[in-house]
Amino acid sequence: HVPVGAMKFAHLVLVELDGNKVTGHSKLFEGAGRVRSIASHPNGDLYLGIDGMGIFRIVPNSKI
Repeated sequence: HVPVGAMKFAHLVLVELDGNKVTGHSKLFEGAGRVRSIASHPNGDLYLGIDGMGIFRIVPNSKI
């Protein structure tokens, strides 16, 4: 999965790829705010910078 955010939309999209082809996508955190930045940690965590709200750490289910 590749995380994608856009200032125009207030959600995060996880894009599924098979090689260079998009095979699906999932919207997450709809209405949370405009995603300004996304960073990934080597341990699998994602960090989202959301406009006017701050930075949030997203922990994959496999780690819980």
